[in-house]
Amino acid sequence: MSAQSSESVSSAPFVNDALENHMDIEMDSITSDVMIVTSDESDNNHNIIKSLKEAIVASESTLIRVLDEYKQLLNRVADANDLVQNENLYQRIKDRLENLNEQLRSYTNKTEKPITVVIPRNLLSLQFAGDMDAIKGKNVFETIDKFVDRFEMVLHQHRLVPDDSWEACLITSLQHSTERCDWFQETLMNKQYKWNHAKHLLKMKYSGDQSQSVYLEKLYDMKPSKWENPIRFVEKFYSTFKSAGAPDSVAFGTMLLKSLAKHHGDFVKQIKSTAASDRAHDRSPIIDVTYINNIAPRMHVDYEVDDHKKHSNRNHYYQEDKEISASCHLRLD
Repeated sequence: MSAQSSESVSSAPFVNDALENHMDIEMDSITSDVMIVTSDESDNNHNIIKSLKEAIVASESTLIRVLDEYKQLLNRVADANDLVQNENLYQRIKDRLENLNEQLRSYTNKTEKPITVVIPRNLLSLQFAGDMDAIKGKNVFETIDKFVDRFEMVLHQHRLVPDDSWEACLITSLQHSTERCDWFQETLMNKQYKWNHAKHLLKMKYSGDQSQSVYLEKLYDMKPSKWENPIRFVEKFYSTFKSAGAPDSVAFGTMLLKSLAKHHGDFVKQIKSTAASDRAHDRSPIIDVTYINNIAPRMHVDYEVDDHKKHSNRNHYYQEDKEISASCHLRLD
């Protein structure tokens, strides 16, 4: 490791003594505030619960920061002592968080009635391609991020508050898998976590930190056939690129154009011609994935349709797609 990289590791947050002491002070402050409130028996239970919830949110935020730093240390190939310090700090914060949650449960049971959650019928099961216990005929997901996005969309559709409903709904999504139910009971059930923290633990469990590499690998492998509408391919490429969460750039735009070039060279020429025209009008476009996706619907499309697919009832949409594209998109001079 170079001297410069060693210096960056040693200066990382949470691993040097000064910042670790600062974190201890921060956590002590959180806990002491709650202890002051709970020590006065005349305080209203609702105020106690409010203080506990605030302390839990602050603790969860700190815990996530420590976990993020741990990933940074791994990426930098940090010294073993730094990793141990980070792990010890994580365990201390986790223990305090569990203590706060235990206090919250005890006071909640005294004062609050359970919230009734109407479970949406269209919740999807958490299952990935290759799962041995996957339900046949049900959706499977490439990454945990995709599942979380759909899960949150269903909650939004039914106007459910995630912090109040995620636990009951997630049980429905996991109940087909004994292994996932066991993990849920141990890690998430009755912990009084806010949805953001529960979501973070869910992603950590099912490799949410690797989602970007999965989608980037998929982008490298994406190639349109000569039968495929290039506009539809651009839309598909753009959707996968957004899922990757990588910053857009000319490099990714070039990757998209190269993927199209083999079977849709004229379409690529139109993209480049439009970019040149925009430059002539002082718009100076950056030919990245977003730019290509925005101008693709303006392109004229003239692509072949496989005769077998064209005359097949099951695949008749290929011909319809071509006719729709020809009528809806403008030919550029």
